[in-house]
Amino acid sequence: MALTRPLKEGSVTTYQQKVALGFKDILASEADGDHDTMYAAWNAGVDTVNIKDGVVTTAKLAAAPNGVATANLNNLAVTLGKLAARATIANLQSVSGPANFNTAGTGWKTAITLPAITTRGGLVVVIGAFGWSYVGNQATNIIYTRGWVDGTVGLGQARWEVGYGFTGGAQFPLPPVIYFDNPAAGSHTYALQVQVTTTAGNVVFQGDSPGMAHVLELA
Repeated sequence: MALTRPLKEGSVTTYQQKVALGFKDILASEADGDHDTMYAAWNAGVDTVNIKDGVVTTAKLAAAPNGVATANLNNLAVTLGKLAARATIANLQSVSGPANFNTAGTGWKTAITLPAITTRGGLVVVIGAFGWSYVGNQATNIIYTRGWVDGTVGLGQARWEVGYGFTGGAQFPLPPVIYFDNPAAGSHTYALQVQVTTTAGNVVFQGDSPGMAHVLELA
């Protein structure tokens, strides 16, 4: 918003104009009016409407202790399009599958433990894309997998029945696993556990291509 000079004698805004109209004296009230207008505008501060495009440079922002603080950004104000390509927008940890794992009998076995991930308290997804199989000679066997967090909390369980009449050595590829969690903010450790219900077969990972597991905070 532009400043407007107060009117003076002759209903004009400048002293030059009023003198041209025959008003030779500069009145104290007129001078005070001009100064009060400028002082009031200064004291009120400059709003964004009156900042010209391009005048706030990076150097001026960097003069603050850490530039623009997070508290000065409205929620959702920074859109994905404003982030640099491949910018880190969430926490991610990954680990390769084990090259020499097998369940070696019944009971739960921890196949993979991922590196700890520090979350903001958002939704977390655990994904395992493995080169793994059930190998055995049981006519029917049941395999369970489950996600595990912080050594105490299960994230759900998957169940597969394999075999169905094969009494000789047989190998069945197993599908990927996906688990979701919504933990409190802080550090958490996720793991994948496997169980085979009999000793007639094992779950094994391919030595040359065991695959990967990932834990990612989505939001």
